[in-house]
Amino acid sequence: MSNVVASKAVAALLCGAGLALPLTAEAAEKRTWVVSWFTQALHSVEGDCPKGYNPLIAEAYRRDLVAVGTPPAEVEKVLEGMNRNDPYSVERLVNRGRINGKPVNAYTNPDAVPTPPQLVSEGKYAYGFNLDGKGAASPLGFEDPETGEKGVNNQYARVTGCLLGSRAAPPIRPLYWELTWRTMRDAIPAWVITATIDNEQTGEATITIDKSLDHPKLDTNGEAKLDVTYRIDPDSRWHNVYQAKFKDGAFTVESGNLALKGDPYMIAVLQLHTLHMRFKVKDDGSLEGIIGGYEPWEDINFMYASRGYTSESMVGVDMVTMYKALRDHADADPDPVTGRNKSISVAYHVEGARAFAVPADGQASASAP
Repeated sequence: MSNVVASKAVAALLCGAGLALPLTAEAAEKRTWVVSWFTQALHSVEGDCPKGYNPLIAEAYRRDLVAVGTPPAEVEKVLEGMNRNDPYSVERLVNRGRINGKPVNAYTNPDAVPTPPQLVSEGKYAYGFNLDGKGAASPLGFEDPETGEKGVNNQYARVTGCLLGSRAAPPIRPLYWELTWRTMRDAIPAWVITATIDNEQTGEATITIDKSLDHPKLDTNGEAKLDVTYRIDPDSRWHNVYQAKFKDGAFTVESGNLALKGDPYMIAVLQLHTLHMRFKVKDDGSLEGIIGGYEPWEDINFMYASRGYTSESMVGVDMVTMYKALRDHADADPDPVTGRNKSISVAYHVEGARAFAVPADGQASASAP
């Protein structure tokens, strides 16, 4: 990248953020954003679920009750009581598993529930990255609808692709994640992304992603408030640093690990390895992009299943089939004893609002090195 091109890119970055500063290396050093929207990266299109969509939760319950031999009249009684959270119905649905013919908790014994496999996406496209390095030869690889990259590894998108509450294509937000994020963001610490352009000529840059000591601040529309200052948590477990490239207003990262503390009952800890990222700085100074990597599938399952029946009945996701689908589609980190993969390829869509970051004591400048 030439000095002239680099300077224009930096100028666009800063002007988009509303900061018309002189074109100097010092003025261009840092930009910071607070994560304002976080969701599974999904690209749902017509025809990607040729076998149909997964049943709504009432039909899934009916299927499971019938499969364990529940008489038809009893099935209807349980389902009718479900709508009132009748204790008898809740007990029957929670304990719809069977071991040696005796009822057991479906959430602690998912394999005791005789469910069919979850219907999964068979489409061509999914956001993400070629994590296994095999390119177009990557087994079950997708094509990224934005970059055209072949062999994209995103088995999480395959697993959830035929769940009605998860289907969407940007800018539409999937219902499940809209509910999850709006519930979670008031409880989680803010996640803060800072980008530093280290060398204008070569495009060398540094990305840091941190947990803040503060919660996200919202405006009157319920969206992330602009230009708020966030204190960075000094705990090194949540401090993530990456070597990046900056070109044409975009940052890319192609290696590393990520660890971020979130909400105990949803994303308790977001942890990825073989991390890839691409972030685009938009004209208004906001940030938008994709984070991908391999994530422990049990962490994802915890988000869905940690509240058991309460979450299952409210958000309409069959926790038992979800557990089995995540386990069976995991594609990395085989367990040395069982041989089952412990991690699954994922991609998340991230948006960021302009912000500032300071150390925990709040004394240093946001642009300090």
